[in-house]
Amino acid sequence: HNQVRVDEVKKVSKQIFEKSGLFKSVDYNLFKPDLFVDFKVSEVEKGSSANAAISGFTLLLIPVKTGATFEVEAVLKDKQGNPIGNYISNGDFNAIIHLLFILPIGWRFNVPNQVYEAIFEDIVAQMAADRSKILNATA
Repeated sequence: HNQVRVDEVKKVSKQIFEKSGLFKSVDYNLFKPDLFVDFKVSEVEKGSSANAAISGFTLLLIPVKTGATFEVEAVLKDKQGNPIGNYISNGDFNAIIHLLFILPIGWRFNVPNQVYEAIFEDIVAQMAADRSKILNATA
């Protein structure tokens, strides 16, 4: 479950960073990059356990609202690992679970890529505002 989200975050973040034009190239697992970014991704589940219990007790006839807030903290660092900038953005995912038809046990929701895209587009915009810091670090 978490590995799926890690893979999605990596894929979306790479696409957004490449699309920005802010960096010459973007890749994971480079041995000696000019710059690198440490990401910390946090997820806070939303929803009431009491509402979930009531919904479950009624076999989902009473819907329950659930979701999550995702926060990404990105620390841009130079070759030596010195921080250049710290950038934070977050986004929300909401869902309503109710009985439309019988689903097998073990189903889960996928977070839409739009949530991740909006977060990383915001982080890249913050980095673009710090363009002079980035250029000085690579000079």
